[in-house]
Amino acid sequence: MADPDASGDRTAARLRNTLLPFTIRNALTIPFYRRKWAGHDPAGVKTVEDLRRLPTLSKTEYRTGFMERFHDPGDAHFLIHSSGTTRTITWRHRTLTEAWAVDHLFRRATPADSAPPLVLNLVRTFHGMPFPVPGTAVSIPGTTIGDYEISHILQTLVKAHRVHGTRQRVAAIQGTGEDLALVAQALLEHGIEPRSLRLQSLRSAGYLDESLRRFLESIFDVPVIDRWSMSEVFGGATRPPGSHAYRLDPYVVGEVVDEVGEPLPPGATGELTLTELYPLVQTQPLIRYRSGDIVCRVGDRDALEFEWWGRRTESVAVVGPAGLRWVTAWAHVAESLAGEPSVLRDHVHPHLTAIRSVDVGQPSFLLTSTKGGSEAIIDLVIALRHDPRVYGGATDQLLRRLWDALAPRLEGISIALRLRLRYGVGIRGAADPRAATLDFGPRPFKDGPPSVSQPALFVGRRQRA
Repeated sequence: MADPDASGDRTAARLRNTLLPFTIRNALTIPFYRRKWAGHDPAGVKTVEDLRRLPTLSKTEYRTGFMERFHDPGDAHFLIHSSGTTRTITWRHRTLTEAWAVDHLFRRATPADSAPPLVLNLVRTFHGMPFPVPGTAVSIPGTTIGDYEISHILQTLVKAHRVHGTRQRVAAIQGTGEDLALVAQALLEHGIEPRSLRLQSLRSAGYLDESLRRFLESIFDVPVIDRWSMSEVFGGATRPPGSHAYRLDPYVVGEVVDEVGEPLPPGATGELTLTELYPLVQTQPLIRYRSGDIVCRVGDRDALEFEWWGRRTESVAVVGPAGLRWVTAWAHVAESLAGEPSVLRDHVHPHLTAIRSVDVGQPSFLLTSTKGGSEAIIDLVIALRHDPRVYGGATDQLLRRLWDALAPRLEGISIALRLRLRYGVGIRGAADPRAATLDFGPRPFKDGPPSVSQPALFVGRRQRA
């Protein structure tokens, strides 16, 4: 029996290889790329495998050399932008011509005889502004930013709505994992059984840990489809239910590359780069654009599949004889802490009063490291609900579980971990005068986790003036 996924992969590969030469030809009409590719062989790029002939493009390089210098300013009709998580917003100029191409592609993919489903789209106000895509559904915007908005969401979900002459109920909810969990909590606290809504699916944007995924799937009794994307890039990747890997959309090219831009094989970890395709992007195409995300390439299919590890700034690498090697990252710590009730959460909207339990955000911690040698130091700050010394036994168990989760990745590596346990406020409240921290200082990871009964530097709450 033929593998439908493999057949789809081959179709996607043919589409990418068909559009890529047009993409390169279009890029050569743009002064930025003619300068950047001087001394390279863009004419030799015929397939995805040939992209290695070209240099990668960093965010900084795009912002300083291309962001404000698009080649056809008279045709720019849209401005889209990233969320600015790197403290600088990345702008993109899009045209009516591109909008027509995108509209043509997506409308052809929509069955003409099917009624579009009704989707509640939970919009985040600080996650950038992506390029609008013609939908295959009727979208109802919503947000979890306040009590009134939560009430509006509940009314939207329990009632039927007249759309195109027929009465419909919301069939799916789309938003971040935290927003989906807030909606689930609001339904439960207001006596509404989530299963009674008979949703068809939940779609999550952004990282979704397994404990939160299990909670959502059990409460709503529907699968959660996880989506990875960047606001400034047209195209992303989807992680289907039951899978740990994301698969790229067929209309974008992805590579996992090393520090010099060489593509890596399955099983290797590196930075994800993306290439937008003509004619969907024409004026400011991003070609071999470094996403800033560290991923592990998995699978052996034609389509790129990857496990998301974290941002470069939240990933740990060591340098050995073979060069730089990524060993662990934000997602691994997050998965270890996600099911720990003593760990604070980064509340999405802590001021809500319509919901008593708004503690559904990601675990509150900060992971950084010093790179550049085999003696790397991981700096990990974890925010707890209480003084870790009060419930010392439970805190020690938490640290042992964390060490056990990281040990397979750090075994045999000369690396130290500086652990700090903060309580009183979350990581985002580092400057809060109520914060207090227990600092155990750097210690070799192979020596195992510290115990709260061991000596540690205590940084107490600051006195108010």
